[in-house]
Amino acid sequence: MSLRPFICGFSYGKNLIDLDYPVVEAIRSVLPIVDRYIFLVGESTDGTRDLIASIDPKVQVVDSTWPTSQIDGAFFRIEGQRAMDAAAATGAVWGLHQFCDEVYHEDDLPKLRAAAEAYATDGGVKALLMRFQNFVYDYRSVDTWMYHKVSRLYRLDGSLEIYGDGCGPGIAKELLSRPDHGFKPGTRNNFYLDKHHLGGYVRWAKPPHDSGPPTRVFHYAWVMTPENRRKKVEVMARQYWGQLSPEQALAEADRKFKAMATDYRALRNFTGSHPAVMRDRIAKHPPLDPTRNRWRHLAFYRQCLRHGLKL
Repeated sequence: MSLRPFICGFSYGKNLIDLDYPVVEAIRSVLPIVDRYIFLVGESTDGTRDLIASIDPKVQVVDSTWPTSQIDGAFFRIEGQRAMDAAAATGAVWGLHQFCDEVYHEDDLPKLRAAAEAYATDGGVKALLMRFQNFVYDYRSVDTWMYHKVSRLYRLDGSLEIYGDGCGPGIAKELLSRPDHGFKPGTRNNFYLDKHHLGGYVRWAKPPHDSGPPTRVFHYAWVMTPENRRKKVEVMARQYWGQLSPEQALAEADRKFKAMATDYRALRNFTGSHPAVMRDRIAKHPPLDPTRNRWRHLAFYRQCLRHGLKL
C-alpha cells in the first residue's frame, strides 16, 4: 500500500448487519481500484465494527460518535464530511464516496480508474458523474423514474464539501463566502455539483473521448423484506424527524417511502448482469413476481403520464 494513495474510498455506518446492508459486497466491489479505504463506524451493537475490519487490509476502521442532529438527515452530511476529511488527510487525489448499499460492477472498474487518471491533473474537474440504477423490492426490478445520475468520485483538494443529507458534493461554502471565489453556479443558482451535469466541474465517469456508457452504480437501498423495511423506516424516522413525536416521525417516514416507491407492476425488468460480489445475496432473495410484464399493467402507463416514458 502506497503512503500517498491515488484513490481513497470512504464511507460510514453503524448497525449495518441488523439493517441487512450489503456493505461487505459494496466495499469489496471497489477494492481493486482504490489504494486505501476509510470507514467511519458509529457505535454499533451488532458486530458491524468487526465485520468491516475483517474485509481487507486496505480498509481502515475509524471509530466515530454519530451526531445528535435529528432534522432532515443532517447527520448523513456531517458523518459523510468527517469521512471525506479523513480520506483527504491521506493525501489522495480522489475520494470515492460510497454508501453502504452501492455496489460497482467489475466490468466498470477499469473505466473508472482510467477516468480518474485522465482527469487527475485537470483541477477544474471536481467530480465524476455516474449512472445510478435503482433496484426496488427485488434484484430484478429497476425504477427508471428515480434519480439516475450521481457524483461519487470527488477531488480531495479542499474545494468541495458534502451537501444536503449527504447525497452529493458541492463547492465548499467557505470558498463561496469569498467575493472573488470564481466558481460558477449550476442550474437554479446553486453550487451542488450534481446540478452541473457536465456543464462546469463535472465529467462522466469514463475516460475522455470514450463513446461508451459511464461507470454504473448499482443501488440496492430499496431491495428489502417487510421486516427490513420496518427497521429502515424507524431509522429514517429518527434521523429526519426526530424532533417530532415517535408517532408523527413514523408517519412522515412511511409517507416518504410510499412517495418514492413506484408501483411494483410498473418497474422495468432488469436483464443485465449484477456485480459478481452480489451473487450469493441475490440467490437468497427471489423476485416477487418472475412473470411480471409492465406493459400489461395500467400502473406503468400512469407513471408514463406523470413522469414521461423512461425505458
